[in-house]
Amino acid sequence: MRFTNLDQKPYWHDEIYTSLRASGYTAEEAIQALYHGQMIDVETLLTYQRPAPERTAIDTLTGLATEEPHHPPLYYVMARFWAEWFGSSITAMRSLPALISLLALPAMYWLCWELFASPMVGKMAMALLAISPIYIRYAQEARQYSLWVVLILVSSAVLVRAVRQKIAVNWGVYAIAMIPALYCHLLSVLVVLGHGVYVLAIERFRLSRTVLGYLLASLIGMVWFLPWVGIAWINQTALVETTAWMKQPLPLPTLIRFWGVQLSRLFVAWHFRSDSQLVYLAIPILVLAMVALNFLCRHTPRSVWLFILTLIGVTALGLVLPDLLWAGKRSTNIRYFFPSYLGLTIAIAYFMTHA
Repeated sequence: MRFTNLDQKPYWHDEIYTSLRASGYTAEEAIQALYHGQMIDVETLLTYQRPAPERTAIDTLTGLATEEPHHPPLYYVMARFWAEWFGSSITAMRSLPALISLLALPAMYWLCWELFASPMVGKMAMALLAISPIYIRYAQEARQYSLWVVLILVSSAVLVRAVRQKIAVNWGVYAIAMIPALYCHLLSVLVVLGHGVYVLAIERFRLSRTVLGYLLASLIGMVWFLPWVGIAWINQTALVETTAWMKQPLPLPTLIRFWGVQLSRLFVAWHFRSDSQLVYLAIPILVLAMVALNFLCRHTPRSVWLFILTLIGVTALGLVLPDLLWAGKRSTNIRYFFPSYLGLTIAIAYFMTHA
C-alpha cells in the first residue's frame, strides 16, 4: 500500500520545499531567479527541485539553518543523497519515506515486545500500523514524518528496556537513539520529556539509579543537539517568521472539530473539512480509544499502562494546552501528534487481542 500510486497525488507545498532543500538552493535564491514577471519554462523551474552539481549537503544545511531552523537537518540531508543516487522525480522522492516507513513495522513489534512480552500484541499493532490511513499518508509524503515515527518507536523501546533491565549500557543506547530523533524533529523534545515523566513516575519521584540513568542519557542527547539549538537561536528571526502561523487564534469549537478530524484519521481515509458533518465519525473512534485505554489500565502492570499514557499525553498536552491558554492553532497540525497516535495504536492493539 505504501508504494501504490506514489506519483499520482499532487506534489504539495511542503514536499516542494523538501526538494528545494535537497537541491542545495535557498528559497531566497529561487525567488530571485523565478519571480521576475516573465514566462518560466519547466526546466528552469525544476532547477530548484533537483540536486545541483555545484551544491553539496553543506548548502542543504545552510538553507535550513538560515530559512527553516525549526526543521532539524537529518531527513533533508538524507533526501539530498537519495536524490543524487536515485533521481528527483516525484516517485523517487516519495520512495525514501515509503521505504523508511517499513522499518516502523519491526520497530513497533519490538516496542510491544518490551512492553507486553507478547507476540500477539506486537503482530496486531504491526497490522494496525500497516493499514492505518494516517501512517500510510505520511509514508507517501516526501517529508520527515515516517522517519520520525521509526525513531520514536526505537527510542521508546530502548527506554522501556533500560527501565526494566537496569543495565547501564542500555542508557548509553538510549542516548544514542535520542540524538537522531532530535535531529529529525524538534517535537522529539516532547517525546523525551514524556519518557522522563514516565521514569520519574515509575520510580515514584525518587532519585534512583534509574532516574539518574535517564537524566545522564538525556543530558548526553541534548548536548549533542545543542549545535542545532544554537543555530536556531542565531536565526531566531527566521524561526519566528516561519512558525508565526501557529499563533493565529481559532475559536474553541473550531479547535475541537479539528481534533475530531485528526482522531478520525487513525481509521478513516476520507478527506473532509473540519466543518463537515463527517467529523462526528470521531465519536466512535474516541469511544474505542477510551475503552481501550481503560482496558489497558485495568489489565496491565503500572509500568506498561503508564508508559502508554505518557507517550500519548505529554505530546498531546504540549500541543493543546498552549492553544487553549494563549490562543493559536499548533494542535490543528495532524502530523505533530504521531507520538500520541502510536500510543493509541498500541492500546487498541492490546484491547483487540485481549478483550
